[in-house]
Amino acid sequence: MPVLLVYAFGGAWGADLDTGSEGGLFAWVSISATSFGATLFGLAGLITVWVGLSPVAGILVAALVAASAVVFHNSLFGWLRSTEASSELTKGDLKGATGVVVLGVSARRRGQIVVEAAGRRLRMSASLADRRGHVARGHRARIVEMDGGVALIKRYEEGNG
Repeated sequence: MPVLLVYAFGGAWGADLDTGSEGGLFAWVSISATSFGATLFGLAGLITVWVGLSPVAGILVAALVAASAVVFHNSLFGWLRSTEASSELTKGDLKGATGVVVLGVSARRRGQIVVEAAGRRLRMSASLADRRGHVARGHRARIVEMDGGVALIKRYEEGNG
């Protein structure tokens, strides 16, 4: 409980827990890891009382379980953070991507294109990059640039891309 109070009110009480590392004294353990460890400490303590262990042995076992739980928690969530993939696409991911026009595009009208970019299939609004001519439905096109959420395209021809 005191650790949770320090997390919650440390700044308001003027308690400077900075040890020179980013985040201060408790940077190595999150509040969720602390809660997880405290919960398992209490659960292990109850089990040791139920099985009849002496108080000193019960505290040692509960502390070992709590420390193991914190290490497990931090390892698990560290691994999850390191393997997460961003779902954000950048203009660079889309520039140069080729796809099929599904709604014809002309100088006077926006259309739509379906492209594969960064492992995802996207359907997006499209306009002509050079603002003249047209690209009919079913033809292949390449994204030249992105203008907001609109793909600026030109007709894709196999020989000169």
